[in-house]
Amino acid sequence: MARLPAGVANGHDLQCDGTQMGWQGSTGTIMFFSVAVLDGRGGRRAVESFGTSPQGLVDAVALRTGERRVRNMEEDVALERSGPSLAALLRWSGVALVAGGLLMALATALHPSRETTATILEAEVRLVAAHVGFTVSSLLVLLGLPGLYGAHSVRMGRLGLVGFLFAFMGTMLVAVSGNFGFIAPVLAAESPATIDAINVYLPEVALNGVAFGGFVVGFVMFGMAMAKTATVPRSSGMLVAVGAPSQVFGFALAQTVSPAVWSVAILGSVALGVGLAWPGYQLWHKPVP
Repeated sequence: MARLPAGVANGHDLQCDGTQMGWQGSTGTIMFFSVAVLDGRGGRRAVESFGTSPQGLVDAVALRTGERRVRNMEEDVALERSGPSLAALLRWSGVALVAGGLLMALATALHPSRETTATILEAEVRLVAAHVGFTVSSLLVLLGLPGLYGAHSVRMGRLGLVGFLFAFMGTMLVAVSGNFGFIAPVLAAESPATIDAINVYLPEVALNGVAFGGFVVGFVMFGMAMAKTATVPRSSGMLVAVGAPSQVFGFALAQTVSPAVWSVAILGSVALGVGLAWPGYQLWHKPVP
């Protein structure tokens, strides 16, 4: 058995386990070597046959394994360049939070203070535009929230984890339930009684309860966890913890008590939006805390 120099291919010692075979011909003895190239762990890498001398065998195997090492290095470089880096993903998460937070506040300000048959028909354009804004802002927050939590998860602890999960779930369900805003103008014009029936339909009530309950509980917990970390502005966490319940309860009270309470919903959405956009901006410009 002949032993090749260490580190010929991929930093491993290679061994040539060759079986010599030959026969006498008119031109002399012809030597053949059947070679198994083994890596340092005993794994079989390749099998080659060479009609050459033992020294030529060593040179041929070294050439083959050297080429293999170059190919492996090129593949590693290609893998590194095929996808974005962690810093790039965190930056895009920050951009998503900035855009989603600002759009959330704008959509709330644009939304009619009440959703009755009369107001839906009178403010149809504003209603649909507001729900487009809510849908897009929810999508952006869902894209950005994992990056914000991931960048500060160690410092947020269990409170941050539970808050993140509830906030993510609640935001997703709120986006789903917001689909009603796109069909409400049609129902208000063609079948006004259907709107009232949907609003008291038990599965719809349950979905809204889970969605908005998870939204409020999640962002309150997540905001509290943000306020306890040293890498996120304390004020941004407080804005998130106060803004989410103010937005939801302001919306509910405006529908049931008085449209004047809608200003509470607007202020709450501004607080929540700024509370998310602030650390999002930091993540955008400095992705690694």
